[in-house]
Amino acid sequence: MSSSIPNIFDFATSELSQDAFLCWLISWADSSQIENDKLLNSCATKFVIELIGATENYKINTIEADRQWNNIDVWALVNNEYFIVIEDKKGTSEHSDQLKRYAEIAKEHYKKSDIVIKLVYFKMEEQGQYTNVDKAGFSVFGRGKMLEILTDYIENVNKNDINDILFDYYRNLKGLDKKINSYKELPLEKWYWHSWIGFYSE
Repeated sequence: MSSSIPNIFDFATSELSQDAFLCWLISWADSSQIENDKLLNSCATKFVIELIGATENYKINTIEADRQWNNIDVWALVNNEYFIVIEDKKGTSEHSDQLKRYAEIAKEHYKKSDIVIKLVYFKMEEQGQYTNVDKAGFSVFGRGKMLEILTDYIENVNKNDINDILFDYYRNLKGLDKKINSYKELPLEKWYWHSWIGFYSE
């Protein structure tokens, strides 16, 4: 029997599970959460700042986040200044002009306000090309950037204070990254699905 520590994200593998995680993490960026967990708030703030492309000293006071507004996977309203549209893809890619539709829905909804729309394509796995994503005006948020943010948190928090949910997501993502980069270390005859994906992506 395996003695490895159980990881909730080894079981919660669906896109909906990742949507829930993103909403959870984004919600921690609200300034009211500082008193509950200052370091987790800081990690969430860095994540949101990266999503909106603001400078690192941008201050987040209020934030709302939820799922499935007009079929948009995840949305967030930051300081009543930015509205983030996140298309979360797990094991699939964009289809049926959905990105263009989501962009138009958000822009139409806020056309009479000064709120800035930010379009994000959240993709932790590999994808052959992003031509349609770029054409729809979405910026790609990839695994490397997410791991950078999470690693910074993990390495700067006392082991006993690390949030279990965030740590599980980090471990799961780190495991995926190791699989995809396995082609760099394994002999060719031992390559498997993820090895080939990593190789062709490279």
